[in-house]
Amino acid sequence: MKRKRVAGSVSEREDADEFETRLGWTRLHQAVDLGRVDLVERELRDKVPVNARARDGRTALHWAAEEGKAAIVRTLLAAGADVRIKDEKGRTPLDLAREREHAAVIKLLGK
Repeated sequence: MKRKRVAGSVSEREDADEFETRLGWTRLHQAVDLGRVDLVERELRDKVPVNARARDGRTALHWAAEEGKAAIVRTLLAAGADVRIKDEKGRTPLDLAREREHAAVIKLLGK
């Protein structure tokens, strides 16, 4: 049986927990995947660690940088995301943004 998705509901949290188990993602990683700054901000307020790593070593900042999500990158940086963390392949968020040629994100991370 498929659960109905309701923002902020118990089933939404259960779905997030399922992602965390399978991929090592936190709810912050999932919020970045959805591209929702409001959800990213909520998870940060809920004290989800900004530099938590998924199984592949990526943080939420890695994911946002690779996808070119500049507004989310800005939010994560303001919350103290570490731009120097490398994933399991030795790539920083800046490296991923450069690979995908996301100019706005490169500018944010290159400071």
